[in-house]
Amino acid sequence: MTGTARLTLAGAIATLLAAIGLFPLLADTSWVSMTVVAVGLVAGVGAGLRALRVPAWAVLAAQGLALVLWAGHLVASDVARLGFLPSRAWAGRLGETLLLGLESVRSYQAPVPVDDGILLLVVAGVGMTAWAVDALAVTARVASLTGLPLVIIYAVATVTSPTGPSGWAFVAAAAGYLGLLAVDGRLRAEQWGRPLGSATAPGSSSASRVSGLATAAWPLAIGAVAVSLAGAALLPEGGVALISGPGGSGNGDGQTIRTDNPIVDLKRDLVLPEDVEVIRFTSSASQPDYLRLLTLDVYDGTVWRTSDRPVPEENRVASGLPIPPGLSSEVARTEVTYQIEATANLESQWLPLPYPAQEVSTPAGDWRYHADTLDVVATDRSTAGLRYDVTALDVLPSAEQLAGPPPLPGDVEDLVSLPDSVPALVRDLAREVTADAGDTYERAVALQTWFRTEGGFEYDLDVDPGNGSDDLLAFLQERRGYCEQFAATMAIMARALGIPARVAVGYLRGEQQQPGFWVVRAQDAHAWPELFFANVGWVRFEPTPGSRSGAPPPYTVPGASDGQIPDSLQDPVDGAGAREESNRPVPRLDEQLIEAAGGRSGPSPLPVVVIGILLALLALGPLLAGLIVRRRRWSAAGDDPARQAEAAWADVTDTALEVGLEQPAHETIRSAAATLSAAADLPADVEARLATVAQATERARYAAQATPVSGLRADAAAVRTALVSRTSRSMRWRALLWPAPLRRMMRRRSMR
Repeated sequence: MTGTARLTLAGAIATLLAAIGLFPLLADTSWVSMTVVAVGLVAGVGAGLRALRVPAWAVLAAQGLALVLWAGHLVASDVARLGFLPSRAWAGRLGETLLLGLESVRSYQAPVPVDDGILLLVVAGVGMTAWAVDALAVTARVASLTGLPLVIIYAVATVTSPTGPSGWAFVAAAAGYLGLLAVDGRLRAEQWGRPLGSATAPGSSSASRVSGLATAAWPLAIGAVAVSLAGAALLPEGGVALISGPGGSGNGDGQTIRTDNPIVDLKRDLVLPEDVEVIRFTSSASQPDYLRLLTLDVYDGTVWRTSDRPVPEENRVASGLPIPPGLSSEVARTEVTYQIEATANLESQWLPLPYPAQEVSTPAGDWRYHADTLDVVATDRSTAGLRYDVTALDVLPSAEQLAGPPPLPGDVEDLVSLPDSVPALVRDLAREVTADAGDTYERAVALQTWFRTEGGFEYDLDVDPGNGSDDLLAFLQERRGYCEQFAATMAIMARALGIPARVAVGYLRGEQQQPGFWVVRAQDAHAWPELFFANVGWVRFEPTPGSRSGAPPPYTVPGASDGQIPDSLQDPVDGAGAREESNRPVPRLDEQLIEAAGGRSGPSPLPVVVIGILLALLALGPLLAGLIVRRRRWSAAGDDPARQAEAAWADVTDTALEVGLEQPAHETIRSAAATLSAAADLPADVEARLATVAQATERARYAAQATPVSGLRADAAAVRTALVSRTSRSMRWRALLWPAPLRRMMRRRSMR
């Protein structure tokens, strides 16, 4: 394999390794094979055309064309001529799909479903990175600059990943970049020819000695990466951690509330420094119910999580939701209506709903319900900015109905199981607290009362999140925690007593700002247990102290009648009693109410800003390279008159090349100056300065001793300004962003 082919292959591998960081951002791996093909096309076209000695500019153009045709084939082959040739409809489809992808990026939280828009963005983005890496490493032979396009992929993954930057993604990207530099360095070393003394070393070769040098350098490179990882891991909290581990998400200052696993995100939302609005709603109920995102029905000894959730196509919410599992027709219920708006600050694939919802106006997207929990989820959009109407049941069971005999249906029997790792203390304490209770309902009420008032518990956000064995013991011994600990521990203790239990995560009802109009903020995030009772179904309990949660549900308070709670247990926040229903019309969420609640907050601009900065650096790389070459040229000249003359003439000829007035190599300096002056129609004073630079260069090259000439740098600068000012605006931008030193470098490489 030729040196150029090896360098091409190394660039393609480096790009694919950098793309590893995209895996957590996308919901499936359907994009991988198509992205590999895109990178392979760029590398294959480049290697093939270079083998045929095609000019560098033609290689770059062909690579770009191949990438565009492949992207078009993926999303617009049905409207292309012969399946791949562009047409007007093909271009229109490509533009529409691109806009779809940008909208998906704006709307969804990771992992994003891979629709055509996302596929186009990923394939085109990674393909363009491969094109830039190939152009810099192989065509321009400045492999060190390939770090700029490669870091863009890692930066995108870092700023958009819900779990923060990945250490493995960093290692992969770094390994690809170091490998590319190693191949480039080896090729450069081989170009020096056979080392001195090689004839006395039998069996040795230039390649083997270069390999030895590379082997010696690898420990330094690996050590640098290891030091980077270790240093990043030791950064204080509040910075962006490079290696994620147990604990918080490390993203407490963002404006966008993303919900991937709400039980994990709960503590983050409760301690946000800015309590942003996440939901606005109106309701026909004077005391609306909590808004639930999802239920966690599996406890594995470490964390509460969801079970497998089949949501077949027939479970679309547009067709209505079923009666909740276990609810008998004998239990009193009232229909309550809601109109809900999720603000741009809430990005969740789970739809906030009161339980049990029965009808949901068809919101944008493919929303489906899980039959056992009535959780509603979508895979093709998020809740941000979504508005929808809901009809829910306000279930008001009596104490007698809750105290009815088990027998439990088979589909909830698994929801009483606990892993062996649950400490015996937890089981013993559950039995001790409920020792005086007569039936299942009384035991559940006894647990709630113990957590809220009798057990000496305090609501405290300084407690670390977690539901493992050590966390349970710490919570029960120290009697301090927030809603996650209260909900999770009551659910575990209920299961220890044989009561099916699960944990729900969502939001408190928020603050009533106008009659019938409520605003829910990020710090209203909440968790609570739901317990199952035969003939009633799943029932919400509230073990979190009233200082945080207000009054408990009326059906969980002994002595409450007709849904009325005694005054001593009234909600301390708003003084409202039980959920007294009203037949008044439901107020609508109009713009005045929205304005009264405060303005909208858009999604965080950080990803766009970071990507924009990186793209700007990539675009300005050639400009900076040109400035550096010119500065070093004059710095090396110093006080030497010969070098000063050569530097001035190089400045002039570089500018002539940039504005399309390059002179033939066979022309003399004097002839080249005259031709350039005539072609550019330089004014008399600038023509005189050009003549001064040309004469000084002639003397520097041919005289016995160069004569010092003052002001050569200023003369060259005046000529350069005059040449550029006589060109079009597009030519000026081209000269600025694609300077002569890089053009000559690419030309030399293409002629090899």
